[in-house]
Amino acid sequence: MKKQFFGTDGIRENIKSKIFASDNLFKIGVSSALYITAIKYIFKNLVQKENITEPSKFLEKFNQNISDISEGNIFVTTIFGIIDKEKSKFIYGFGGGTYPIKIDCKKKELKVMDGEGIAVGLVSEASFETKEESFNKGDILFFYLDGIYEFLMEKNVIKEQDEFLEIVKNC
Repeated sequence: MKKQFFGTDGIRENIKSKIFASDNLFKIGVSSALYITAIKYIFKNLVQKENITEPSKFLEKFNQNISDISEGNIFVTTIFGIIDKEKSKFIYGFGGGTYPIKIDCKKKELKVMDGEGIAVGLVSEASFETKEESFNKGDILFFYLDGIYEFLMEKNVIKEQDEFLEIVKNC
């Protein structure tokens, strides 16, 4: 499993928004380095050349491309989102994996931000949804991998995922 964060790296960033994607690559039998290169190219092409920035549309096209190149040999868990600084919103689509968490530091509350969508590349035709989450000044958008709480479970620090969320809440 290879974790990648794709920032804008010259793609499309201004004071008002930032576009990014996060993914886990799961491969079977083929060098993940080749797939990572292809995934980065697909990501840049969809945003720069095809100008697809609406999360559900991006994920549908991304899914089709990954499915086409991998012939079912890989799948990628992906979150694609836009941080709109002007409107204090995170607009995102979810393609499997762990849900991001909104942390309200003032109230010490967590909100697990859910979404509909399967891991990218599992099936050639998949639908995804676009969701929005508003943020207040001081709120935190937290991304993590399931390996964090799985490790804590393995070491008997926690017994279930809810205990992990409690640790995050009290940080």
